Amino acid sequence: MNSSQTLGDISPFGTRVRLILVVLGIVFTWQGVVPARADDGPRIIKTRVQVKLWQNHSYWPPKATQEQYDTTSWLPDIRFRAIGPVPGGSQFSVDVTRPDGSLWVSLDCPTAEIGADRWVDVETPRDPPGGTKVFTTATGVYGFTIRLKNALTGQNESLVSGKFKVDKVDKSKGIPKFKNKFTYYVDHDWALPIGYIWSETTQASNVHLNVAMWFKGAAGPKAAYLFYQGKQVASTKESGSEISAIELSTFDNDTGDPRWERIDFQWYSANFTAPDATVHPSIFFLDKNPGDYEVKVLCGGALCRETKFSIGPDGKFVDNGIVAANKLNASAILIPVKVVGTHDGQWQPMAWKTDAFYGNPLRGFTAP
Repeated sequence: MNSSQTLGDISPFGTRVRLILVVLGIVFTWQGVVPARADDGPRIIKTRVQVKLWQNHSYWPPKATQEQYDTTSWLPDIRFRAIGPVPGGSQFSVDVTRPDGSLWVSLDCPTAEIGADRWVDVETPRDPPGGTKVFTTATGVYGFTIRLKNALTGQNESLVSGKFKVDKVDKSKGIPKFKNKFTYYVDHDWALPIGYIWSETTQASNVHLNVAMWFKGAAGPKAAYLFYQGKQVASTKESGSEISAIELSTFDNDTGDPRWERIDFQWYSANFTAPDATVHPSIFFLDKNPGDYEVKVLCGGALCRETKFSIGPDGKFVDNGIVAANKLNASAILIPVKVVGTHDGQWQPMAWKTDAFYGNPLRGFTAP
């Protein structure tokens, strides 16, 4: 299940706050969470923190008495997944600081009471106290802190802190009247060398292999090929799927605008053994074939991604320990991804060193 939403789905003047509460018990897939104990405090799945931008086509300059039109302004749209327990009286809130470190705005989020075996998706509102007067036209590096407050217990706990870089694209088309029209965006180049692997059980009781990778630029046909000992054993083009799981695009999403997208690849013919799994000569069982694997992705027919992972003698993924070492609270395994070719256009190959997970670089990780 995926509750992400693209900015292209949002009217410039509409308000949409999505809070999705899902009761799943213990789930062992990328979309699930690490099982929590009843005495655990709430945790944030750091791989599910996303920073986007709300944008308006008007702006209130500081101390102005009149709204300024034909000027684009923005407010952060921060989304995250929290693991319970979240007790009654709790309030998720996100403090956002300006580039100079001063507090800009505190955004209270819709907060549900949930148990230790549940998770909830949370999103900051577009209409904070002060409305559009809070929006800004400034760019630069902003900070944020996700907090959990509770008036009943006096709790005010910082759960995750980070920073994000905002830049803009000129949309004036050389027309003087529109000189202040821009599309603002958050830079996510750091995500391109970072991927994830996990297994997922379908309704047919088949346990499929899944790999997620990030791409920059215009969407287009992609196909992922799985190799074992140098031999191709599965292809999403022949039997599988490529799902756009998360899109971090600009507001207008025009051709050429900055755009980052996570694609989840699943192979229907690359499975792990399950009691009721479909047995067919065309299905390759990873747990029966321990060793090294490689995934290669074609973008429009050209090689654009490569990554590797291993299956141990026990038939399970060989965990590199990066998720645990960095306390990401995710159930997927994080893997390095090699960006190949020119499909992604211009990007910053070293951004992961300083900007990964919004200024929280990974220990034990090296991009290929």
